[in-house]
Amino acid sequence: MDRSAGLPNLPMNAVEVHPSNANRVWVAADVGVYQSLDAGTTWTAFANGLPNGLAIDLLFHPNARVLRVALRNRGVWEIPVDGWLTKPVCGVQWNGSLAPNQTRTWFTFNWPATWHMLWTVMPISPAPEPK
Repeated sequence: MDRSAGLPNLPMNAVEVHPSNANRVWVAADVGVYQSLDAGTTWTAFANGLPNGLAIDLLFHPNARVLRVALRNRGVWEIPVDGWLTKPVCGVQWNGSLAPNQTRTWFTFNWPATWHMLWTVMPISPAPEPK
């Protein structure tokens, strides 16, 4: 039986089933996260506020009731699956470009988001090879 209605024609990288509701399923796709509330018969995007990125793994934490997703080169993000915002407010903290070796720091107050960043890894220039 085909269970792909609403999913993009791209690779799916991980599946997570709600432990107490088998009808609720999430998949990590090459273009974000999708959710089904009918055991995979239909799917909708579940990535509002999630950065664009390759979703490579999912984990549902039953005690905290959060879904965590690992994005390639974009860190680990989580969202309460029961939701806390009915109408999320998302915005841009900063948009621009930086000169080489330039840094910028900003702080955003009172800006709710749907997904929360847990950690991220930033690439650095490789160290020179020893001679």
